[in-house]
Amino acid sequence: MSTLQMLWRKTCHHLETFDINGHSILDPGKFREVQGQDEEVDTKENSIQHLRLSNFSSVHPQEILEAWIVPCHRLKTLVWNLDLSHIPTEWETESVPDHWPQIEAIEITTERSRKITDKQLAAILSRARRRRAEGDPGGLLKLDVRGTGCSELSWQVLRTREAPRTSVSAVLPRLIVSHFQTLTELSVTNCMDVSSPMVQEVLSSCPALKSIAANSIHVLDIAAGDPWVCLGLQSWSVFIDFSSNNGGMETISLKKDKLNDLQPLVYKHLANLTELQLLNLDYKPPLPRQSNQSSATQLPTLDWQLKRGLDALSSLTKLREVHFLQRNRMGMTTSSAKWMIENWVLRGPIKLESVEGRLGRQKAEERVIGKMLREHGVQVPMLA
Repeated sequence: MSTLQMLWRKTCHHLETFDINGHSILDPGKFREVQGQDEEVDTKENSIQHLRLSNFSSVHPQEILEAWIVPCHRLKTLVWNLDLSHIPTEWETESVPDHWPQIEAIEITTERSRKITDKQLAAILSRARRRRAEGDPGGLLKLDVRGTGCSELSWQVLRTREAPRTSVSAVLPRLIVSHFQTLTELSVTNCMDVSSPMVQEVLSSCPALKSIAANSIHVLDIAAGDPWVCLGLQSWSVFIDFSSNNGGMETISLKKDKLNDLQPLVYKHLANLTELQLLNLDYKPPLPRQSNQSSATQLPTLDWQLKRGLDALSSLTKLREVHFLQRNRMGMTTSSAKWMIENWVLRGPIKLESVEGRLGRQKAEERVIGKMLREHGVQVPMLA
């Protein structure tokens, strides 16, 4: 019996954390043997609460699901990286446990886009059931699905879900509980099918949210959407799109001046996020599928200028990091830099620590701004 197989057999009924690196399993053909069970194990309930699966480059997801994930009914945390170069897009998820009553965090990611489809992801998410200490149904706290095919099916699972019936509630209408009500962290970067309206829905539906990372949100969806309720947000990593072609709503074309009239509105929305510590306005391709822009296009975004409403951000007194666009400038001026220093460095106990991205409208101005910030202790990368 292999060492790993023996370890699993002897400890899975009382071990709480299991971290499996696929590189340690040299022969994929013996993958199931590692999970081999005898009568002794069958009589004991698996106690794994935190399961991490990574680097299974030669093992089919169906094998991983059935061998490692399905037996773990007490999961609180599932981390599964599907970094596979050649796998079929269709594989069954029906063998997933009916529910995980204690699940709090799910991280299913892939570096190669959409190796798990929206349907498969939704099937797994639909099993997520977490009960609070007093027995009331709860929802997910953390969800990271970077690079997956996450889209409307998964969003519908997050949006509404039914609480399990009990003997007391069997005769009553089933309660509808939303994961949106409990989520504190959400990452959907490099999810090509997560649209701007879906990001806006999160911001206006997740009151407990502390961190969000997504490809982009369009200014028109912000303007047309409900007010943001995530007022305790601490980390923002979302590009704000001011392009005239917006695939998030009906495809329309607007003059740039009309869109720029909405700049103060966006600044006011951001100003309400008074707990922010990280404001990351950069974007990384690929852009959402709905966008008519190519990844190489320099997309218009916020102008980092006082005349556009920048001064509204004086309320962000806890800000430590600001990331601007890496590829194109955001209209920042020396006046903008001076305002940042006065409001985020010289005032209050918490000071701005670092700024990244393109500064200024020209390289000469960028060097001046960088020098201004460094002289006040703010870390700024040196220009090449």
